Amino acid sequence: CRRQMAPSPCTGTAQRTGNFVAPLPSFGAPANQAAVDYGDDSAGLNAFLSTWSTNLDAWTRIARTGNPWSSRHDDNRAGYYDPLVTDIPNDAQVVPIEWTAFPNRLFAFFRDDPNAPSTYKLTSRQVFELADTGYWPGGLAALGDIQVPTSEWICPTTDWTKDRGGYTPNGPRGWLDEYCEWAVTYRADGTIQKITYTCENPAYWFNLWRHSPDLVVALYRTYVSAAVVESDLYLLDANGAPVVDPLLGRPAYDPTNKWNTGTVATPSGGGAMHLTSGPNTLSAEIYLAAAGSIPRSIGNSDPQALICCTRYGRPRRNSDPHIGQLANQVANSTPPNLISLTDPIGLYIQRPTTNAWRLAANAPAQSAALDPATFWTVARGHTDSSGTSGMDSILRAEFTVPDGLTAADIEIYDAGSAQWLPLQWAGQIAQTFQIALRVTVIPAGVAQTTRDCVIPVVADDDPALQPWPVQLLSYATYVANSVDDSPAYVKRGTTTEMALVVQGGLEAAAITFDPPIGIHPIVIKQFIGGNTNTPGQTSGGGTQVYVFDLTVDADAPLGERSIHAINTTRTVLSEQKVGEPGWLIIVE
Repeated sequence: CRRQMAPSPCTGTAQRTGNFVAPLPSFGAPANQAAVDYGDDSAGLNAFLSTWSTNLDAWTRIARTGNPWSSRHDDNRAGYYDPLVTDIPNDAQVVPIEWTAFPNRLFAFFRDDPNAPSTYKLTSRQVFELADTGYWPGGLAALGDIQVPTSEWICPTTDWTKDRGGYTPNGPRGWLDEYCEWAVTYRADGTIQKITYTCENPAYWFNLWRHSPDLVVALYRTYVSAAVVESDLYLLDANGAPVVDPLLGRPAYDPTNKWNTGTVATPSGGGAMHLTSGPNTLSAEIYLAAAGSIPRSIGNSDPQALICCTRYGRPRRNSDPHIGQLANQVANSTPPNLISLTDPIGLYIQRPTTNAWRLAANAPAQSAALDPATFWTVARGHTDSSGTSGMDSILRAEFTVPDGLTAADIEIYDAGSAQWLPLQWAGQIAQTFQIALRVTVIPAGVAQTTRDCVIPVVADDDPALQPWPVQLLSYATYVANSVDDSPAYVKRGTTTEMALVVQGGLEAAAITFDPPIGIHPIVIKQFIGGNTNTPGQTSGGGTQVYVFDLTVDADAPLGERSIHAINTTRTVLSEQKVGEPGWLIIVE
């Protein structure tokens, strides 16, 4: 399992005991939650973990490859090692990277920026309302319609005098873009009864659905609503019919189904089973950490300046600038290090700062003995027994207002206004806990070469512009706006209509797979110049799509193929001749 080319009998992370050096045998599921979800079904668990490790393996090599096709100075990320082929000391240092769960861009644009229009100056309370509802306080304008400076005018500082566009990420709760999303259950009087927070990545649920839709339904019924039925979770086409996954011959999974959408949970829909915002993906987390490992001429003392230089995420977030800066500082210390995300790779909620919660002075007298810390429970994942900061592996948590109390009886400290505010919005609690990932550090031996800032190459007339693959999936699921970022699994002996999403693609193009054995030559049937809804990105703008039939011979070798797309009217540079690994896997 050191290098999986196709599903195999790997069963997850092996126990590493004693003082030895060896690669990781396979990737485990976040918080090892799959073992809990599958229970006594060891065969199902092994099958799930095999595919899961294959996916993580693919994302790791995609992240290490970087992007030499539509940018410069962002490839060959040797500072991020592949744990399946790299010897790792058993006592290697694990470093947590933490950030606040509340979406900082809401504060940055609408509360803290002194140069923002006066009509955008919201109080903390109003920003919390905006985060919970997705609507501008006191009006009916959706957050996505609020005009903010476009991406080219937020680096190094935000310039409100230049071009503006609608606030992104898009989606039913896309603005919750710190790898933490939530849904609120309200009482009949409109006050909070329960808040559910999740940091579970959607890829886990795509993979679980492929192996066992019954298990997915059962888990939804346990954690979201007993009313869930399987058809509620189907991906639907424009006519409302289920979209069939060509690999499985049954309906595909819809990650923004009626029970995993919006910020309000009701008996008939809404809820938060896993993350849905475009940037909140596990593959994006791996890609960002690898991008952050490259030493830059600008240095790494300023997280916003560094992210503007490296372009590995969105400035003003809590997460991306902080992840990139800490990864860069750890990798490029003296002596230099290599880094990789710690297995089991995941995004994890940390225990909240509960001394920022208290009962109001006028709370019912009989509640005086209650400790607000007990209102918080872990539903999926687990805490770290040592209590070390950044080491909890919580996937899902709930804050419940007990019977006999109302939300107004609970006060949450707001550091921004230095006030204790009655609990009214889920974001108030999100301000009191962190999300974390972890990197495992090993000595590098030799420092990497320092590179200049990333230069995007996206102009259609650039002589070296080439397509950068960012998603490969069946055309049917693409048309239905699936955001599945998993490798495309295709059976040999079949023909499947596919969609390849790229950045920097032009209409005159060619696509090849490597090794090509058993795959018929690709003929592009359709070019789509404008695309939206790309996983791992704040918005899908600036991407294109190639549609083609993928025919695989019945005796084609099983395993992974890299993909290479070129603009035939452009010159291919030496560093662009490499294919993107991990996107296609041929199976029985």
